[in-house]
Amino acid sequence: MRVFQPIVERTIFLAIVTIAGGLMSISLELENPWRVPIYGVLSPHPESNIWWKSTIYSIYFVLLTLDLTMLHLGKRKAAARFGLVALIACLAANLNMKADMSVIGSREFWLENYMPLYFAIQATLLGCSATMFFNWAAIKLDKQPIDAGMQDALSMIAKISVILLILTAGFVGWKIYSGLFNMTENQDAMMLLLKGSYAGNFWIGEVILAVLAPLALITAARTKNVTDLAAAGLVCLVGTFVMIYDLVVVGQLIPVFHQYNIVDLPRYFSYTPSLHEDMIFIGAISFVITAFLIWEHFYKIRAMEAASLTQGTNAGVGD
Repeated sequence: MRVFQPIVERTIFLAIVTIAGGLMSISLELENPWRVPIYGVLSPHPESNIWWKSTIYSIYFVLLTLDLTMLHLGKRKAAARFGLVALIACLAANLNMKADMSVIGSREFWLENYMPLYFAIQATLLGCSATMFFNWAAIKLDKQPIDAGMQDALSMIAKISVILLILTAGFVGWKIYSGLFNMTENQDAMMLLLKGSYAGNFWIGEVILAVLAPLALITAARTKNVTDLAAAGLVCLVGTFVMIYDLVVVGQLIPVFHQYNIVDLPRYFSYTPSLHEDMIFIGAISFVITAFLIWEHFYKIRAMEAASLTQGTNAGVGD
């Protein structure tokens, strides 16, 4: 779609650095990270969900890099082909996510049939939110007024975000309904989320920050005020982080054999992120922001050189 052309390169670059940050976070949790690419190729295990996830995301990363390279070289058709295959790889990785999580200790909290669609919608919403926020940040860094093309592109992203937020609200509503009326496989986990120690995360993070506040900001901006759209994107990023954090953590706080009333087995486990985990989290975010700033620096230099070349050509034509 031509409306997205002003933000295509920056958005693809953001996709590359965020997936790199994700792969980096996973690798740093391993004792020997370098074994992943070596043995993933030399001794693949197709029956392993982890092998599929790491392989598909690595392919996705390579395809995005080729996509961006083709765009830089001006080969738009080749870039479109790489982008299409990258989209297929991304969807495959999202579909694999449910299978990957649901086999870990047979966690009923992750066995809901809607999970593949849920992951796909959340991934797309995260992409839209990051696009609105980081393009606004690029405008501020450039210290130039927003042009009409960028305005139209972000307005379209905002309209797509509204649809995704409404769909997300449906999933949040289903969580509330299934938890209150015992419609879920793991009622204890759902009640911990709705009424227990994670209720603050759910009602503030998942309901307000992830859904209601972004919807209100985008509606107030009428999908046109770029600053309000950026605020909506940032709030949604924070809220969706809380949503995924709750999904991963709460699903593991219920002992697998809790229904058998085993002696000395607690009703709930407890969890607090370790210093090591906090460092990886901060490092991944810092990596993405630093890469974004470096990209904007060189992108601005490239744009200035292109403008200078155009002016020189026009002057030669005038002479």
